[in-house]
Amino acid sequence: MRKADAARVPTRHDSGVMSSVVTVRPTLADELDASAEVVRRAFATVAERFGLTPATCPTNAAFLSVSRLARERDRGDLHLGAYLTDGTLVGFAAVRRPDRNACEMEKLAVLPEHRHHGAGAALVAAAADAARTRGAARLTIGIIEENTVLKQWYAALGFVHTGTATFPHLPFTVGYLERAV
Repeated sequence: MRKADAARVPTRHDSGVMSSVVTVRPTLADELDASAEVVRRAFATVAERFGLTPATCPTNAAFLSVSRLARERDRGDLHLGAYLTDGTLVGFAAVRRPDRNACEMEKLAVLPEHRHHGAGAALVAAAADAARTRGAARLTIGIIEENTVLKQWYAALGFVHTGTATFPHLPFTVGYLERAV
């Protein structure tokens, strides 16, 4: 997705009142600090809920460094941002191509105060579009398996659960989901 291809998505508050329009577009190189901050703030709620700390789960996105995000961008990951009409970055997602058949979405994050207004769904739609554009047939994601609310949210967006795995360095089970693009 090029900057010119940014998608504008009207969003609604739970009350049904329109909120600011969310624009999803690739982030710019000079937005790495802001992107990392959005990811850390968004994932902090998950880290707190599941008791994750830098000591127990240093690779969790709640502890993301700007340098790590820059390395991922340099390897070719597409970084997408969700922006309010005033230009405020409120959401982020990364898309990478681990194999020729699939793209993996990582770090889907929406600031807590902007959740439930469509920014996350808009990021998923943009990630699916980017995967399709890159020739992939599926979009995959790994989540904390025990996060049933998140799993249900992804299911409502067309993702299906495909399995689980445990890793010695993670204090939780990883659940895998995917959807056709």
